[in-house]
Amino acid sequence: MPFYSYQATNNQGKSVKGSIQAESQNAAHDALRAQGFQRVSFGAGAPAVASAAATSSARKVAVPSIPTSNGRATSAAVAAPAPARKPQAASSATASTVRTKAGSNKARFFLFTQLGAAIRSGIAPSVAMIDIAQRTQPPFTEALRDMAARVAEGSNVADAMQRYPDLFPPDVVGTTRAGEMGGFMPDAFEEIARQSNTAHHFQRWFRWIYLLLVNAVLGLFLMQSTMNSLFEMWRFADKTGGQGQDYMAANRQIMWNRFLWPDGPIILSISAVLYLAHRYFMSSKATAFRHRLGLRIPMIGHRARNEGYARLSWVLGRLSKAGLPHGTSYLMATDAVPNLELAADLRRAAEGMTERDRLSDIFARHRAFPEEYTATISTAEYTGDLPGGLEHLTQFSSTECKARETEAKLGIGLMGWTVLITTGLLIGMILMKTWFVDLPKEVLSGFETP
Repeated sequence: MPFYSYQATNNQGKSVKGSIQAESQNAAHDALRAQGFQRVSFGAGAPAVASAAATSSARKVAVPSIPTSNGRATSAAVAAPAPARKPQAASSATASTVRTKAGSNKARFFLFTQLGAAIRSGIAPSVAMIDIAQRTQPPFTEALRDMAARVAEGSNVADAMQRYPDLFPPDVVGTTRAGEMGGFMPDAFEEIARQSNTAHHFQRWFRWIYLLLVNAVLGLFLMQSTMNSLFEMWRFADKTGGQGQDYMAANRQIMWNRFLWPDGPIILSISAVLYLAHRYFMSSKATAFRHRLGLRIPMIGHRARNEGYARLSWVLGRLSKAGLPHGTSYLMATDAVPNLELAADLRRAAEGMTERDRLSDIFARHRAFPEEYTATISTAEYTGDLPGGLEHLTQFSSTECKARETEAKLGIGLMGWTVLITTGLLIGMILMKTWFVDLPKEVLSGFETP
């Protein structure tokens, strides 16, 4: 049967393009209308994949070409093995990338809460963005206005969002794209808001640890500097013999001289190194390293994995309800996983997959998935309730993520107390050494032996 390229409007009012295999153009038109597409028009000629796909005996499903978060289009109508994703040339969406100040999880929580509520009420995405932009702080204001203009011209929300990587991370774009294609955009925005709120509160624990470490390093050095100033003051008093001197003024001068050199430059250098290291670690350049490190730290990695599994199964369940093929749904779901290292690992599990493979086969290929996950999916496929099985996995992973997050917070809290106690002990040791060892030596050195 021949292939027909088409352009149509989906149930979200978006213009989409794709291809479908049918006996005739009228049959293709009827099949697309049965799937909920409106304003169907056909282009001349068939897509390039038609000749290769015509020899496949796999079941064909008419679904528009789905661009993933890295700019690649995944065709649901082809039953060929799904190749591994490779770096692609910059698409029109990524070629005009706009760099801005990094957006916070707190800001994304409030933004997507409003967007989800507006779209659920029936407001068009472009209209909602323009309205919400008036109540949003920069740089989200300018981004929303630009996105609204592009969406009004026919662009997908995810494509418009992808132009601002500093405001919308890959998992946000991937979840939005899945919501557009599966027809659950309001739910997708609410899921993004929920995850952003959780991440915001979890990251606050790391800020306190960072501040405690900075205070510990600077506090120990300042304590040692103060002790050094004390000894210099003692030597000054011993040298002058205690006659006719303003020792308060002399003490201030000694401390000021030590601050000019060497204590001041050392303190400023340590502060600059700590600040720059924190800025780089939290920058977009270190995102891959940060996510890779997060998976390898036990108390944080368990939480990150379960968070990723919960998002993966949630998106898979929604796309399964929409009727998308398993392979296409799985690849789109991996783009919605927050941890980039875990997302890439999950994506590798789909290498060599075809649309005829079962979802349980993909889960079985990924060694990190617990055995219960594969068993649950296999039972769901056997009973014909795959969305229900994925919903159970979402609930389990979400609960496990909360438990692991509690453990991580406890561990981070213990780290904070360890830093405080260690700093206090070190400062106490410095004081004890100064008072009982160094100071007596300094005093006795001033006496002349007979």
